[in-house]
Amino acid sequence: TKDATESFERRVVAYLQMPPAIMVVVLNFHFKQRGFFNQSRLFDLRCFTEALRRSLIDTSKILSEKGRIVMDDGPFRSEFKGMGNMNSDWKIIPVK
Repeated sequence: TKDATESFERRVVAYLQMPPAIMVVVLNFHFKQRGFFNQSRLFDLRCFTEALRRSLIDTSKILSEKGRIVMDDGPFRSEFKGMGNMNSDWKIIPVK
C-alpha cells in the first residue's frame, strides 16, 4: 500500500541520516535479537538493511551478494578507512 511504502521510505531515510557508529549499534541490536522477530522488528530490519544498501558506508563485509545482512558473522564494528568524516570513509565489518 501507499502508506506502507511511505513508512518504509521514511524509516530508510532516517537510518541514512545516522552516523556510522549508531548504525553499528542498530546492527548489533538486530544481531542480538535474531530469532525473536515480530512484524515490527522484521519491518525495521528490512528498512535498516535497505539503508545499509543505499549508504555510502562500505558494507561489503556484512552484506551478501543478494543484499542481505550476514548475521552469522556478527557482532559487528565500524572501522575508519579514510581521511575525512564522510560516511564513505567508514566501513562496517564483523568483530572476528
